[in-house]
Amino acid sequence: HEHTRVFRECAELGKELEQLGDQLLDARSAAKVGIIYDWENRWALDLSSGPSVALDYVNEVHKYYDALYQQNIEADMIGVEENLSKYEIVIAPVMYMVKPGFAEKVEAFVKAGGTFITTYFSGIVNENDLVTVGGYPGELRKVLGIWAEEIDALLPGMSNELVLDKTWGSLSGSYKCDLLCDLIHAEGAEVLAEYGSDFYKGMPALTVNKFGEGKAYYVATSPEAGFLQGFLANLCAEKNIQPLVTAPEGIESVQRVKDGVSYLFLLNHTAGDLSADIGAAERTDLLTGNVISGSAVVPGRGVLILSDKK
Repeated sequence: HEHTRVFRECAELGKELEQLGDQLLDARSAAKVGIIYDWENRWALDLSSGPSVALDYVNEVHKYYDALYQQNIEADMIGVEENLSKYEIVIAPVMYMVKPGFAEKVEAFVKAGGTFITTYFSGIVNENDLVTVGGYPGELRKVLGIWAEEIDALLPGMSNELVLDKTWGSLSGSYKCDLLCDLIHAEGAEVLAEYGSDFYKGMPALTVNKFGEGKAYYVATSPEAGFLQGFLANLCAEKNIQPLVTAPEGIESVQRVKDGVSYLFLLNHTAGDLSADIGAAERTDLLTGNVISGSAVVPGRGVLILSDKK
């Protein structure tokens, strides 16, 4: 039974690929959000006798990616050598190792109007894993407008609160944070949220620094998923970066562009049919030829490939 099902699915996939031909070949992402993932930074962090054995670089990067994924907002995973100018927002979680030229690149990106986000335990060492002197977050201190005094590592099961001073989009009140809490001081940055408890209650937990035409945010701790979703939704709204679709959990959306034509892929990871709102503009389903707008039904374990070509 299982063999028959797999064979049928493979045959169906082959038929679909034949039907599409080279239409999608070389189509590229047009994402306006970039998340930095740096292998050497990962290795350096893994080998560091850091403040907590629970600190996992991949996990922390994934939290930011997932906050966008859950809202159907596209993001590219990029390296530190990537050209940042094609992005509106660049996120660099736990940038422990700052390589030569990276801080200058970030400063130029923010000066030109970009939004940059980094987190606790950043700007600690250089490319040779030697500690940066002159206070943390090292070379990123100028663009972020803060300095970090020390780090509180929370034991498993322990948490603190990140408390917003006012309602901001869907965010208000307090949110759980854990793992690590940077004890920071604002040097020109505006404080958006503070810690809710412990001896550093009232110290900044989230800051923003206006730098040139752009802004640089420092997230001093590891907040819960609900906070990160609201936070990134706010920053995307400011930059007019819209979710690709409005859809329930279980739908994955990806968009690729080729020769000015965009292709929206909707994948249903569940067994039952799900509906996604693709907006008012008409799109053509490349696999069926149907023209649809508004609500699009994605069959269980199925895919829609929708083109905006007129």
